Amino acid sequence: MSKTPGWQTRLLTTVKELSSTPFSWGKNDCCTFAAKCIDAQYGTNIYSEIVGKYSTELGSKKFTIQKVGTTHLPALLDIYLGERIEKNFAQRGDVVTFEGELGLTA
Repeated sequence: MSKTPGWQTRLLTTVKELSSTPFSWGKNDCCTFAAKCIDAQYGTNIYSEIVGKYSTELGSKKFTIQKVGTTHLPALLDIYLGERIEKNFAQRGDVVTFEGELGLTA
């Protein structure tokens, strides 16, 4: 999968828009944020596959189990992103996971 022309501008616009949007499970959480950023870069439509599928933390876990058989966030991201890279090779626009206030976050 290759990034589409103009991806940097679209990604920046997406991040700016979402940074002022309140957190909401299934609408603006770490998975939907990552999905919109991926869509902005690659012209995919991942966000539409995720938005509205859950509205609570428990619902997000059930959704992830349904998709990949576990609640492990990186396993869900693997479906859409493919092979993982080492953090030393991360570049602008790459999705990363880290331990945040609510646990593992993308």
